Amino acid sequence: MLITYDDQGVYQHPDHVHASRSAQKAFAASGSVAKLYLSAMRGSDWRKIWEVLRELGADVPDREEDPDSRRRALASEARITTTVDIRSVLPRKREALFAHGSQIGGESWFSKIPQDIAEAAFGRESFIRASDTTGAPLPEDDLFAGLRP
Repeated sequence: MLITYDDQGVYQHPDHVHASRSAQKAFAASGSVAKLYLSAMRGSDWRKIWEVLRELGADVPDREEDPDSRRRALASEARITTTVDIRSVLPRKREALFAHGSQIGGESWFSKIPQDIAEAAFGRESFIRASDTTGAPLPEDDLFAGLRP
């Protein structure tokens, strides 16, 4: 199994796009990897978070989505095939994110997301199954579906 970024998704950071394309080429060339997943972000969750934070008076980015970004976000969300419940490890994930100071500073709007909202929005990881040789049925809630004996 190989997991990489969604090079067609809303987050078009050049490093992530190139890493994804390289990983997908390596997947295709290997011929030995059974599943390829692209990580996906649910734009609908982000919009809910920003609404709640604004209601709480937090200073959050006022990003107006350009039409191309909105189209990519909707298309990416529509392609999601696999959703994994990570609520049991979400506190550890948040701690790790906040320890990554160059990405999320201590007073970032991200740190102000209430726990219940964070769990509703980030308590699951979403993926697009781009390739599969196992025949595992969709939708999935387990990345290893079809790989276990």
